[in-house]
Amino acid sequence: RGYALAGQELFLEPWESGQRDEAAAARSLSEVADDPALGIRPALEQVEAKADAWRTRYAEPILTQVQAGRPVTVSPMLGKQLFDDLRASLTALQRDLDRSAADARHDLNSSAGRLQLVGLLLAIGLVVLLLVLVFGLRRVVLRPLSALTAEVRRVAGGDFDAEVHGSGPREIVALGADVEAMRRQIVAEFHALRDTTA
Repeated sequence: RGYALAGQELFLEPWESGQRDEAAAARSLSEVADDPALGIRPALEQVEAKADAWRTRYAEPILTQVQAGRPVTVSPMLGKQLFDDLRASLTALQRDLDRSAADARHDLNSSAGRLQLVGLLLAIGLVVLLLVLVFGLRRVVLRPLSALTAEVRRVAGGDFDAEVHGSGPREIVALGADVEAMRRQIVAEFHALRDTTA
């Protein structure tokens, strides 16, 4: 309107920057408009159609007439009506975008909650596994090893007639058998030595 009244190029700056902003916004929205989760393609197309109608039926005829030096014959009421239609379409598009953003925030929060739950379950699972390993190691390895140690100490303490038996894993059983064989050998040699000296 300022350009139509004054005919100075200075008044075209908002028009030109607005067109650049519109093109950039349309490009950005077009990249995501086909996402069915957003569902904004129809609203975006309506905004683009209304913007094109305002531009071709109101703004560009004014530019052409002023640049040609002719009086402006385009009705300001037509421009207002076309721009009001465009504004209504923009409001509908913004409402769709706001709804999509709220849905995305909700989905993100739900995913974050599920991720926290999975992390908590994994931590609990690791603690349970660690406890099972500790108690399992104690029951399967440490107890039989402690029992074997006690039997060996009894023999080492002078009770040569006490037998040594390993229990638990086969390595501990084999160690117990070796210690028992050694005990028997020592006892046999002790008896043989005693018999020869007697």
